[in-house]
Amino acid sequence: MSCGNSKIKVLYDVEQLMKECVSARSGIFRVADELFKYFSNADDVDLYLAVTENKGDLPLYLKSIGREDLQNKVVILPSAKVMTKNKNILQVLRSKVWAFFLKSAYRKKLSGFDWYFSPFSPVAPLIYRQELKTAVMVHDIIPIVRPDLADKGSKFLKKYKNWMSSLQADLIVFNSVCSQKDFLNFRKDVLPYKTLVAYLGADERFVPSVGSKNPETVLKKYSIESKNYILSLADKNKRKNFPHLIDSFVRFIEKTGNQDVCLVLAGPKRKGGIELDDVISSYEKYRNRIINIGFVEENDLAALYANAAFFVYPSLYEGFGLPVLEAMKCGVPVICGNNSSLPEVAGDAALYISGSDEDETAEVMSRLFKDKSLQNSLAQKGLERSSGFSWKRTGETVLNALLANSGRE
Repeated sequence: MSCGNSKIKVLYDVEQLMKECVSARSGIFRVADELFKYFSNADDVDLYLAVTENKGDLPLYLKSIGREDLQNKVVILPSAKVMTKNKNILQVLRSKVWAFFLKSAYRKKLSGFDWYFSPFSPVAPLIYRQELKTAVMVHDIIPIVRPDLADKGSKFLKKYKNWMSSLQADLIVFNSVCSQKDFLNFRKDVLPYKTLVAYLGADERFVPSVGSKNPETVLKKYSIESKNYILSLADKNKRKNFPHLIDSFVRFIEKTGNQDVCLVLAGPKRKGGIELDDVISSYEKYRNRIINIGFVEENDLAALYANAAFFVYPSLYEGFGLPVLEAMKCGVPVICGNNSSLPEVAGDAALYISGSDEDETAEVMSRLFKDKSLQNSLAQKGLERSSGFSWKRTGETVLNALLANSGRE
């Protein structure tokens, strides 16, 4: 322990930052990135970076945030990732062998640290056995509480369940009360005081004014011909519920008779899951009104939010619901699912849907589309509601917990 020092010495698992820094960035990457930047600039933290055998794209990531100086504070933990694998007897035995031979090396490398912090990845059992404390972020346990919504098959579900069952951290951080409750219901042996809720934030680029800055340029870039569009962030994952949204949108058109409005689906076209283009093609009459634009560059996403008539997020389960927060930050009216963590994020600043009744969703869309007063009211409520969420507050919440539980005398 770093007793006598005003700073806590934190070893930060940067695996997520290494593998996504040049590709389509997931929500998990954003959380890992924002917390890393907060920790790296905090006066109370002496930050080090944990990697496995090689540094991957870490130098590129550190350059992108202007912290190349941290390359000199990398701690290599050999076979750390290998030792988290336990899906069969061979992997379990291999992990134990590595743990036996690396025990002395890990003790030396981890000596003097107060905390090992993982923003997502499993922690090797050998790390748990050291004197430092461990903190892990659990973004959701949807594969356990809603296995019917998982796309990755029974092997993934078993792996995820084993991961959550073996989690032994001194502090477990959740993005919402919903996820915290889900986990505590699953792991009844975990004491609630060892858990923490730290709500997420949204990037500062998400502001209403961005919508007035050359919207035609962004719309043209993504081949969006109509300025009158409804936006949603699309994903092939079953729980995102986009076949429901597409069907609801078609019913909305038929209900209103509108000849202009389009549905824009934005998001990376990952492998597996539901093929959105196939779903869209099944609505031959309206396929030109449903636009799947795929991956959107981060600098363009805020403009797409801000220029939309409204934002629809019909997800059936979330750990937090970052797109809902981003949309509210941009002053856009929101419709979202009335489930899981979404009401925690949106509060009274959204219209809610069940996500299972297409006529209901079409009716809510129609109501919002026709009622300018309701649009303005929801936009204002969204701005007020979203002002309570920030990455600074997320970082402060997590860091204050680490400081309070650093075990110093």
